Amino acid sequence: MIVVVLGLFMAHTIEAWIWAMFFYLAGEHTEFSEAVYFSTVTFTTLGYGDVTLSEKWRLTAALQAVSGIMLFGWSTAFLVNVRAFFWRKHGIIHTPPHFDEEHQP
Repeated sequence: MIVVVLGLFMAHTIEAWIWAMFFYLAGEHTEFSEAVYFSTVTFTTLGYGDVTLSEKWRLTAALQAVSGIMLFGWSTAFLVNVRAFFWRKHGIIHTPPHFDEEHQP
C-alpha cells in the first residue's frame, strides 16, 4: 500500500514539475525554483497569490489548478479501490454474497 501512495505522490510531483518547466520556458519566471513553487501551489489549489503570472498566462494557471484537483480526486478514488482490493485479498473484509435469481424480490 505504501508503494501505491509513494507512486501517486511521485506522479503528482512529476506533473507539477512539468507545469513548472512550461512556465519557466514560457518566460513567466526568471528562476526555476520560483516556477516550481508557483506550480506546486497552483497544482494543489492552495493559491497563495504571492507569485503570479502575467495577464497573458493567467488562464493556464486556472487550467493547472483544475488539472491538479481532478488528478487528486482520481488518485483518491484509485487509492480507495486499491485499499479495498488488498483488504479483500487478505480477508480483512469479505465481499457480500451475491444472491441468485430465486432470492431476488
